[in-house]
Amino acid sequence: MNRRLFALVVIILAVFSSSCSSLQTNASRTFADWTNREASVKCYSGGKIIFDSESDGKVFSEENSDGYVFIDKADKKLKEVSGDCIISYK
Repeated sequence: MNRRLFALVVIILAVFSSSCSSLQTNASRTFADWTNREASVKCYSGGKIIFDSESDGKVFSEENSDGYVFIDKADKKLKEVSGDCIISYK
Protein backbone atom coordinates (compact mmCIF):
# COMPACT_ATOMS: atom_id res chain seq x y z
CA MET A 1 0.00 0.00 0.00
CA ASN A 2 2.84 2.40 0.79
CA ARG A 3 4.33 1.80 -2.65
CA ARG A 4 1.07 2.78 -4.33
CA LEU A 5 0.84 5.96 -2.29
CA PHE A 6 4.46 6.79 -3.05
CA ALA A 7 3.87 6.18 -6.77
CA LEU A 8 0.79 8.41 -6.69
CA VAL A 9 2.73 11.23 -4.99
CA VAL A 10 5.54 10.93 -7.55
CA ILE A 11 3.07 11.10 -10.44
CA ILE A 12 1.30 14.14 -8.98
CA LEU A 13 4.61 15.93 -8.42
CA ALA A 14 5.72 15.13 -11.96
CA VAL A 15 2.50 16.52 -13.43
CA PHE A 16 2.71 19.74 -11.39
CA SER A 17 6.41 20.29 -12.06
CA SER A 18 5.96 19.90 -15.82
CA SER A 19 2.84 22.06 -16.08
CA CYS A 20 2.74 24.91 -18.55
CA SER A 21 3.92 28.39 -17.58
CA SER A 22 0.45 29.92 -17.88
CA LEU A 23 -0.80 27.58 -15.13
CA GLN A 24 2.14 28.60 -12.95
CA THR A 25 1.43 32.28 -13.69
CA ASN A 26 -2.23 31.85 -12.77
CA ALA A 27 -1.24 30.07 -9.56
CA SER A 28 1.16 32.90 -8.69
CA ARG A 29 -1.51 35.51 -9.39
CA THR A 30 -4.05 33.62 -7.26
CA PHE A 31 -1.54 33.41 -4.41
CA ALA A 32 -0.91 37.16 -4.70
CA ASP A 33 -4.66 37.79 -4.60
CA TRP A 34 -4.92 35.96 -1.31
CA THR A 35 -1.94 37.58 0.38
CA ASN A 36 -1.99 41.04 1.86
CA ARG A 37 0.81 42.58 -0.19
CA GLU A 38 1.28 46.33 0.04
CA ALA A 39 2.11 48.22 -3.13
CA SER A 40 3.26 51.61 -4.32
CA VAL A 41 0.83 53.13 -6.85
CA LYS A 42 2.15 55.89 -9.10
CA CYS A 43 0.28 57.34 -12.06
CA TYR A 44 1.76 59.62 -14.70
CA SER A 45 0.53 62.12 -17.24
CA GLY A 46 2.90 63.78 -19.67
CA GLY A 47 5.82 62.22 -17.83
CA LYS A 48 4.86 63.85 -14.52
CA ILE A 49 3.52 62.09 -11.45
CA ILE A 50 -0.14 63.00 -10.94
CA PHE A 51 -0.92 60.39 -8.27
CA ASP A 52 1.40 58.81 -5.69
CA SER A 53 0.08 56.60 -2.92
CA GLU A 54 0.37 53.20 -1.23
CA SER A 55 -2.15 50.40 -0.95
CA ASP A 56 -2.73 48.43 2.22
CA GLY A 57 -3.16 45.24 0.20
CA LYS A 58 -3.52 43.85 -3.30
CA VAL A 59 -4.25 46.23 -6.19
CA PHE A 60 -6.89 44.81 -8.53
CA SER A 61 -7.51 45.43 -12.22
CA GLU A 62 -10.41 44.35 -14.39
CA GLU A 63 -9.66 42.52 -17.61
CA ASN A 64 -9.57 44.84 -20.66
CA SER A 65 -9.33 47.93 -18.44
CA ASP A 66 -6.57 50.40 -17.71
CA GLY A 67 -8.01 51.07 -14.24
CA TYR A 68 -6.87 49.87 -10.82
CA VAL A 69 -8.76 49.58 -7.53
CA PHE A 70 -7.24 49.42 -4.05
CA ILE A 71 -7.62 50.52 -0.45
CA ASP A 72 -5.39 53.53 0.29
CA LYS A 73 -3.06 52.87 3.20
CA ALA A 74 -3.20 56.47 4.49
CA ASP A 75 -6.95 57.09 4.72
CA LYS A 76 -8.32 53.51 4.34
CA LYS A 77 -10.60 54.64 1.50
CA LEU A 78 -11.30 52.74 -1.69
CA LYS A 79 -9.46 54.40 -4.59
CA GLU A 80 -9.76 53.86 -8.32
CA VAL A 81 -7.15 55.18 -10.73
CA SER A 82 -6.60 54.74 -14.45
CA GLY A 83 -4.08 55.62 -17.10
CA ASP A 84 -0.33 55.21 -17.09
CA CYS A 85 0.15 53.71 -13.64
CA ILE A 86 3.00 51.70 -12.18
CA ILE A 87 2.17 49.23 -9.41
CA SER A 88 5.23 48.10 -7.43
CA TYR A 89 4.69 45.41 -4.80
CA LYS A 90 6.83 45.42 -1.71
